[in-house]
Amino acid sequence: MKRPWEKTLHSRKYDSNYRKIRKVLLASSPMCYWCHLALATQIDHDPPLASFVNPEQWQGDLRPSCAKCNASRGATYGNRARRAHKNSRT
Repeated sequence: MKRPWEKTLHSRKYDSNYRKIRKVLLASSPMCYWCHLALATQIDHDPPLASFVNPEQWQGDLRPSCAKCNASRGATYGNRARRAHKNSRT
């Protein structure tokens, strides 16, 4: 059973065009862009997709990434954003 908080590929707007781009990018650059040690299995948005109000306005590069580096970068960005919000007076 799918839980309501779990996002699907469709809800994240990962359509067939995105999957084709991902396949080509991972085939052309098999190593992780960030650590250069592991095989890339995911694509990382640089700058992060969450840094834009509307994902359709995203302008940046797609980088081949291993799961560990991609998760680490996402967590770092999320933690920094939460910390900035917590420490602000507005």
